[in-house]
Amino acid sequence: MKIKATLPTFLLRNLPSEILWLSVDRADIVVVGICMLGFVLRFATLTHYSLDGDEFASYYFAHFPFWQLWTEELDSHPPFYCSIEKITLAFGDSEALLRTPVAFLGSVAVLLTYLLARRLVVGPAALLAAALMAVSPGQIYFSQWARSYAWLTVAGLGTALSVVGIFNNYTKSTLSAWGQRALYVLSLTIALYAHNIGFLLFAITAIFGLVPIVAGRSAKCLSEWAAFNGAVLLLWSWWLIVVIDQAEAGLINLQWLAPPTLSFVAHSLASAYGTMFSFPSRSSTIFKLVAIGIVLISAGIMVIRGGLGKIWVAYRLALVVGSPAAAIAISLMWRPIFITALL
Repeated sequence: MKIKATLPTFLLRNLPSEILWLSVDRADIVVVGICMLGFVLRFATLTHYSLDGDEFASYYFAHFPFWQLWTEELDSHPPFYCSIEKITLAFGDSEALLRTPVAFLGSVAVLLTYLLARRLVVGPAALLAAALMAVSPGQIYFSQWARSYAWLTVAGLGTALSVVGIFNNYTKSTLSAWGQRALYVLSLTIALYAHNIGFLLFAITAIFGLVPIVAGRSAKCLSEWAAFNGAVLLLWSWWLIVVIDQAEAGLINLQWLAPPTLSFVAHSLASAYGTMFSFPSRSSTIFKLVAIGIVLISAGIMVIRGGLGKIWVAYRLALVVGSPAAAIAISLMWRPIFITALL
């Protein structure tokens, strides 16, 4: 009787682990399918449109020697992408080949989105995040545009993925692992050399990193964080000189924002999520904004309940709010951006 009573108990005791193992395998299969979908959507129509003016600019500068790309102010953007495209030109100059690196990076961004989301929320939410990234018309568009934005996206996701572990360790007064250190320095340096707006990611992340350090009250974590960002700043110093020179010339490249009217917001949402989300009336635009706000608040609640959440909600708010605010401040220094009446 003891054996008969013990055996079912033993099986039931291990049942949750067996179910978890099966769910992980199924999740992996779903992730592979989502990544394949993102890959197909980015490569299927890679040559549907001809190269535009900005892409031709990258193509033109990619013909310059490396030493000239990295020592002269040829383009308003950092020379990293043109250097990558110059390497690509060694294999040919077809539209498909020139766009292949960014399309591949756009596909990698889907996987990185899942890996990042899995560190923050439960499995289904992470799968949903990856699926939205895979099918987003805006992400597909930038993954087919021979410019540096796909590099910036992947580098930004890599930076966020690294600081998940770093910030979590700092709250416990623990130093980060070598893999986290390498990923942070590499990703953030690529972001800075991919696009000048990457310096906002650098600034906000470096400043916000003080929050978990204060929570953990660790001087050694503060020293490590200062060393990380000092290394990034040192690696970026080659191009930082050019950015300062551009600032003195008027920061033409940093005048990013159009007037924040409701019509502009509606157009931006349509670009990101498809024209089916674009409606002509103001009331429909306001309704969409309210709906998106509800979704974001709900996602924030899910993250907070998942643990580590409060720090990450604050970090994302800092990026989402701080980046546009800094961009507006920079633009206002040289050119008033609110030149159109608000709707």
